[in-house]
Amino acid sequence: MPSPQRMWAGGLWWAVLALWLVMLLAGIGFVVLTAAFPGQSCYRGGASRQGTLSWSAVPPGYVCTWATEQGGLDARQGPGSLPTVYLTLMAVTGLALVRWRPPRNERLRASVFEPETDRA
Repeated sequence: MPSPQRMWAGGLWWAVLALWLVMLLAGIGFVVLTAAFPGQSCYRGGASRQGTLSWSAVPPGYVCTWATEQGGLDARQGPGSLPTVYLTLMAVTGLALVRWRPPRNERLRASVFEPETDRA
């Protein structure tokens, strides 16, 4: 039987993993919604129409472009620092989760299919 400190650390690892997966799904959802509804992201004060949405790899994120003939404004906006911070944070915490995961026997100790037995 692992010590209470190891059990607490294992539970914390599972909680951080669950939070990481939720944040991953939120990031994927944001990209999907931005691609599906580009008009919601590319409005700018002073432009009579929405801008054209495109994607940038470096720095990562979406870019809105307005041409003079498109809306009376010649401008470009995006992607900002938030996508870079998000991807960096996800990569660092993902590597930390892989590096400091509990040993295999502790990850499998809480099986719902087998009753817990005390071996003395």
